[in-house]
Amino acid sequence: MNKVLLQLTFIVIMLAGVGLGVYLALTRQDIRNKASVTTGGIATVSLSPDTGNIIAGQTTDVGIMFSVAQAIAISGVQVRLTYASTALSASNIRIDSASGFSDTSCPIKTITPGANNTTIIDIACLTLETAGLNISSPRRLALITLTGNTVTSSPVVISFAANESIMNKKADAQDILATPQNTGSYSVVAGAVPTNTPAPPPPVTVTPTPGASSAAT
Repeated sequence: MNKVLLQLTFIVIMLAGVGLGVYLALTRQDIRNKASVTTGGIATVSLSPDTGNIIAGQTTDVGIMFSVAQAIAISGVQVRLTYASTALSASNIRIDSASGFSDTSCPIKTITPGANNTTIIDIACLTLETAGLNISSPRRLALITLTGNTVTSSPVVISFAANESIMNKKADAQDILATPQNTGSYSVVAGAVPTNTPAPPPPVTVTPTPGASSAAT
């Protein structure tokens, strides 16, 4: 009985040790992943197009682009976009299959309201490739749909939240994303006023003068 008890105690201690090791490893990884972005980073994110007019009541698609200046494999991308206006609505996040990610590997795709009429757009993706994802040219991570609600007197600016936008290097999980400087500027404008086309005049009927034929003869 004592032998069985000792064996059980040993197993419990081993499992506790393994669990603590996993927890510490994940904690270190989380600290690295949440490090603030650097000014000398070699990766960038941007919006395309970064300017435009949206007719009130209509929609347009905007792409979220990402790129790495060097041949470095990455393990994941996280971006947060924000804007403070009710003149625009954001919806329908679609991950671009050509990005190297998919809906499955991008578990976070949310649009949530914040304080002071702020809209928050979050996307987070992890590559399923063991070697990481190599990017040789800029790629589109996702598309979002913007809807014009009300006409604006000045453009609505959509910007990246620096502390919530991250791109991790596969080798050591270091954040290589430069502090995002790019923004998007979009104006909501009134639609074209339809031009009323005047109705054509009624046809003119020519009535011959009596006796005109006889006089001509």
